Amino acid sequence: MRGRVDNGNPQIFLDVFLEDDVGEVQCKIDLIDPQSIDKLEKIAQKEVEAIIESAIQKAKKYDADIFGFGEAIYRADPKYWNKNKDNWKEQFLDLPVHVNTQVKIRRLGTVSDSLVQKTKE
Repeated sequence: MRGRVDNGNPQIFLDVFLEDDVGEVQCKIDLIDPQSIDKLEKIAQKEVEAIIESAIQKAKKYDADIFGFGEAIYRADPKYWNKNKDNWKEQFLDLPVHVNTQVKIRRLGTVSDSLVQKTKE
């Protein structure tokens, strides 16, 4: 998490990197195909971004800086913070938060038809 103040406008940049693994697949997806892995990574990335965005909106709804955005702004520009800390609650509600997520699937478990799938056939 990085804070930045540009022309008197505070903003937050969140960089999230996740490593994931697929334990087993019980559907028709080819995990040996790199394009399938790319699709799964993009789906997971969108889901993570949605969860983070939702959490930020809930925090703003309850006017609670639970993620420490104010502290990040203070670290980025202490002079700005000291001038504006008294009206942080109002600024927090309109604070732009830029979320950048990256998901990488590192390990694969069962990549062929699972035992459950074979017993159904």
